Amino acid sequence: MEPEPPMSAEERLADLRRRRAEAADVLAETLLDIWLRDRRARREAALREPREGGRSA
Repeated sequence: MEPEPPMSAEERLADLRRRRAEAADVLAETLLDIWLRDRRARREAALREPREGGRSA
């Protein structure tokens, strides 16, 4: 198996940009997932809390 020839500056820059875009996509998906889980937990907690002004005994 032969080693790959060295990359040109343009190829290195394109590879760097591609990897940076992939990392940004992963980060965006992770942050969205965290936000959605937090929102869901807050909504579920709000539904479990008794509301003021409820039925009187």
